[in-house]
Amino acid sequence: MKNTFQFEIHILYYIVGLFCFLLGYFKDFIWISLLIIVHECGHITGAILQNWKIEKVIILPFGGMTILKEYLNRPVYQEWWIVLLGPLYQMLFWCLLHGLHFTNPTFTMYHFLLLFFNLIPIIPLDGFKILQLLLERFFSYMHAKYIGLSISIMLLFFLGIYTIMCKNILLGIILIFLIKENWKFYHMIPYQIDKFILERYLYNFHFPKIQKIKGTHLKKMKRGYMHLFYIQGEWKNEKEILKNYYRYSLIQ
Repeated sequence: MKNTFQFEIHILYYIVGLFCFLLGYFKDFIWISLLIIVHECGHITGAILQNWKIEKVIILPFGGMTILKEYLNRPVYQEWWIVLLGPLYQMLFWCLLHGLHFTNPTFTMYHFLLLFFNLIPIIPLDGFKILQLLLERFFSYMHAKYIGLSISIMLLFFLGIYTIMCKNILLGIILIFLIKENWKFYHMIPYQIDKFILERYLYNFHFPKIQKIKGTHLKKMKRGYMHLFYIQGEWKNEKEILKNYYRYSLIQ
């Protein structure tokens, strides 16, 4: 299947690039841009290898965003590959240049700064995606979303305090963008939960692990599990429960 997607450069990229040019840091900006592109190539490669649809790739001055358009119930291990290949590509790229003696202290500093910043568990950084995958291992899909959001907001608060203390304009721009993304994520959670459950009703997914739930609490469903619901003294599979749920919803 051909995987075509849009490539978008965010307006912030041009603004920060202009500031860097005026302040004499344009060469540094080019190095950072190269690292960002290599990093996103890792995510793109992972998505293509796992046959995930890519909607678009957005390049920002402090990182990139590979937006995927896929089922929320795709196997978890596939998403692990997609998430981890970004940092891995960036690390391998630096190791290659370092081995060929093409690096310098400034480039090395930008590499590790970008790498570690991107691993902070704040929406929409890779660190948050890793945190989300770990939370989904232990909690329901819904609870994993809200717990992850709470952790992201807490770290965002500390980042805001640090930004105010150091009076860094670039960090201020990044902070505003991250706040906007967290706000967007918060409003999208109910829709994602509904989509997660609806996919289970419309399509046939098969997972080796089984989660047992007492009652018809659909929002206790976990990603990567098949579910059995204990109702009135008997166990019923999730397809049967979801069929009755959506039939009742249509009547209402």
